[in-house]
Amino acid sequence: MPQDKNILILDDDRAVRVSMKGFFVDYGYEVYVAKSTKEGKSIIESVEIDLALVDLRLPDKNGIEFIRMSYPTNPNTAFIIYTGSLKYDVPEEVKNLSQVANKIYIKPLQDLNIFIEKMKEIQNNL
Repeated sequence: MPQDKNILILDDDRAVRVSMKGFFVDYGYEVYVAKSTKEGKSIIESVEIDLALVDLRLPDKNGIEFIRMSYPTNPNTAFIIYTGSLKYDVPEEVKNLSQVANKIYIKPLQDLNIFIEKMKEIQNNL
């Protein structure tokens, strides 16, 4: 069971937030959910987040903008991007950040365990 590991799930789809939260709670993580970048930013500013799972398509700003505004003040947060869109490109300057997974995951997500391993990998490289 993890020690003090906090996860933020940023997704505008309620069903995705609920199912992903249930998975990580079952593994002993503290899970925070947000449906917009505004909500996500409020959480990440008040809680030390270890892993932020960021959907690219959100109602207010996109996930890239969320990462751009969040990573400078959250040096220990691992960011993993996922999307249901196959036609979305992530700018190189975001992909090249040490805190951001170098792969974009496509919904529907098949194995959430991969996010736990990717979080550990990113944090070990910080």
